[in-house]
Amino acid sequence: MADNSVLLRNGNKILIDNEPYLVLDNSFVNPGKGQAFTKVRIRNLLNNKVLEKTIKIGETVLEADCLLYTSDAADEEDSV
Repeated sequence: MADNSVLLRNGNKILIDNEPYLVLDNSFVNPGKGQAFTKVRIRNLLNNKVLEKTIKIGETVLEADCLLYTSDAADEEDSV
């Protein structure tokens, strides 16, 4: 079983369905019956849509390796 608790922290970038997301909020739920899960509020880094997703313990979540460029950073690179 994989432990996703490290990746599902606020501010981390993860891959879901091959798309990068930023974790905005998370809450761990351990019901009396059934499997534990984590509810996360995530923002798609490609189109900025925010959605809520339930991730069961044991599901594979990958860390996203992405660079975010702001317009200020792009302007600084152009001027160098």
